[in-house]
Amino acid sequence: MRRQHLRAKVRQNPQQRALRQRQNGQRILHPPWRLRMRARRKRG
Repeated sequence: MRRQHLRAKVRQNPQQRALRQRQNGQRILHPPWRLRMRARRKRG
């Protein structure tokens, strides 16, 4: 359930992702959703 929700969120904001990619120029090593996943893993 949680994974599906995250995927839906990513699909909802495709424009935001494009803007960020333009700013960083394909240099996105640690996107925000990965940091969130890490925090959840630490808690779990």
